[in-house]
Amino acid sequence: MTGVVDGDEWSGVTSGFQLIAGPALQMSATGPDDDGDSVNVVLRLLQSVEYSIDEESGEVEITEGTLIGDALDEKAAPYDFELGDANDQGANATVTKTPPSMSTGEGEGSGFLRITSIGVPTDGEEGDPEEVIGCFSLTASSQDGSQSVSITDGAFRLTES
Repeated sequence: MTGVVDGDEWSGVTSGFQLIAGPALQMSATGPDDDGDSVNVVLRLLQSVEYSIDEESGEVEITEGTLIGDALDEKAAPYDFELGDANDQGANATVTKTPPSMSTGEGEGSGFLRITSIGVPTDGEEGDPEEVIGCFSLTASSQDGSQSVSITDGAFRLTES
C-alpha cells in the first residue's frame, strides 16, 4: 500500500486483506513516511455506493451499492466506497501517525476508495490467491478534532491473507 501522507511519500508493508465479521474486507499496512514517522492505515469496506444524477434537480444522488462479500464473488469492478463512518457510509479508515489514532468517522473526516480490479492476477495461474487492486484518498481526524491527517494518491494491490 502506498500514498502521500501529509505531503510525505509513504509505503506500508501489509500481509494482504482479510474478510472479518460483517462481512467486511479489512486491509492494513504499516511503514515510515519520508520524515521517519510511523504510519499505520487500516481500511474497512462493508458496502459500496452508487452515484447517479437526479434528472430534475441535477444533483448527485448516492445510494447503497454492492455488499463487499458479493463484490468479491461477482468481480464486476469498479466498486466505489465513501470513507466515513462504516455504519453510515459503508466503509471507514483509521490512520495512526505516531499517535494519536484518527478516523474518517470522526469530525469532518471523509474519503473515497475505488476497487478497480478483483481476481487472479493477469500474470498468475489458476489457483493463485485473488488480488484486489484500487486507489484511495482520505482525511481522518482525532476524536476531539484537534488533529487530522490527509492521504492522497493512495494505492493498493493486495492478495487475501
